[in-house]
Amino acid sequence: MIVTGPWLTHRPRDHHHLSGCRSPCFSSSVSTRRRRRSASWAVSRREALGILLAHYQDVEFGLWDAGSGGDGVPIQCSVARHPSYRRLAWLLPLLRQAEPRAWQAVVATFVYPSFRRRGWCPRCGAVVAPDRIGEVHKHGQKAVALQARMIRTPLYPVESVDVERAIRWLDERWGGAVYVPDELRDVAAVA
Repeated sequence: MIVTGPWLTHRPRDHHHLSGCRSPCFSSSVSTRRRRRSASWAVSRREALGILLAHYQDVEFGLWDAGSGGDGVPIQCSVARHPSYRRLAWLLPLLRQAEPRAWQAVVATFVYPSFRRRGWCPRCGAVVAPDRIGEVHKHGQKAVALQARMIRTPLYPVESVDVERAIRWLDERWGGAVYVPDELRDVAAVA
């Protein structure tokens, strides 16, 4: 069985507006400070962990690609300084020791994924072969053209059970509420 999940169909956007971060992740069209925060945005703990893991690669590379300040010290991405990412960075090595197979699934799916061009239906989220891009996808009386989209795929085949076990392991050991940074909330609401 190949891994499936809502985190596999979302390609992060670019977030150059985040304190010098140069990693492609969040939308740069509107300043984060000007965005309206949605108080009704709520996800489960495991969904929040999935969102954090889905953006882990972009946040991690944002740390190293940020350049440096005037004194030669690297500038850190504001999302990487969020307590949730600090907690995640602390728990991932523990996951590697406790559950090696679940760790491998996380690495293949979130840390070093590959992205492949696929056809995608904006109405239902169906993913199809790239040769069907531009064809009509029917939903009863409504028809929608399939669009090209970069889809996250694991680096190598992994079991979805292992990914779910890793998220469950992280959830059990998190210790407190799982918070998603505001910048990720804006991106996750679009996906």
